[in-house]
Amino acid sequence: MFFRKKKKINSLGLSSKSLQLATEKPDHWEYLLFAQVIGDGVEANKKNFQNSSFSSTTLAEKIEFDRILVWVSESFDDCERIMAELDSLMNSNHEKAFGPPGTPGNVEAIVALSYKIIGYYYQAMSWSQNVIHTPIDSRLAEIPSELAKMSTSITAGIEQFSPNLLKQLEIAITAPPNAPPQEVTITIGVEPSHMNQLLLSIQEIIEQEIIEIEKTNEQTNYKAGFIYLFENPSMEGLVKIGKTKKDPHERAKELGGATGVPTPFSVVFYQFVDDCDEAERYVHKQLEKYRESSSREFFRVSTNDAIHIMVDAKNHVDKQKI
Repeated sequence: MFFRKKKKINSLGLSSKSLQLATEKPDHWEYLLFAQVIGDGVEANKKNFQNSSFSSTTLAEKIEFDRILVWVSESFDDCERIMAELDSLMNSNHEKAFGPPGTPGNVEAIVALSYKIIGYYYQAMSWSQNVIHTPIDSRLAEIPSELAKMSTSITAGIEQFSPNLLKQLEIAITAPPNAPPQEVTITIGVEPSHMNQLLLSIQEIIEQEIIEIEKTNEQTNYKAGFIYLFENPSMEGLVKIGKTKKDPHERAKELGGATGVPTPFSVVFYQFVDDCDEAERYVHKQLEKYRESSSREFFRVSTNDAIHIMVDAKNHVDKQKI
């Protein structure tokens, strides 16, 4: 019976040190095994990423200037999903793995939980590599490396987990017999404390490029500009869709400061187009039935539907250039 159980443990793909913990089961073996398997997985993934050349053949098409905000938003959502799922996993009940107080844990369940955490480590590293290697408009070359830092809270949290847990266990194991019981915590810190700052840095880079575009437009009298989507809490259910050749955030401030507007406008979405007049005409025509008034730029439509039409407007303008 022992031989059969050992054979089953051998099939879990453990390192020699993890295997020793799983079979010999010293004091606190459950947590020692948990920390060891995660530590082994971190090191294995690090080596794999260091030794493999990232293939750009799996990447999407080049991110042009007008799509940068959509790409940043989608990438941010992907990273937040990984973080949320990892947080949910760590905050769920792990009694099946570690057992109720005074009861031994389950080797297979502990290893399965460890592998799930390593899976999120792999996802975070893959996400970072994808972001860094995404082809992007040369004017925005700084953004991928800035955006990729967002996964650091995940990878660093998992990398620090094993040594932190082992340190706690060492204190508990070496404590004198009459010492008060030592509490061992098995949390992974993935608080995105620096994410807001990163997003601000990215926004600053984009806005600097917008200033350069405005200067070019003024010098060439070009039709290029932005179509924008604004919301206002005082106008529930309505969105404002218009055009501007200046920074859309500045345009939102101008509109919010107008007499009769009790609350400021917020920028939901904007897109650079080669002909903002034509793009605005296209959007207004497509959304005509949702227009609140024929003389106003307000529409009673969902932001998602409006954004889809605005993206179509960019394609419409691009086709007219061909």
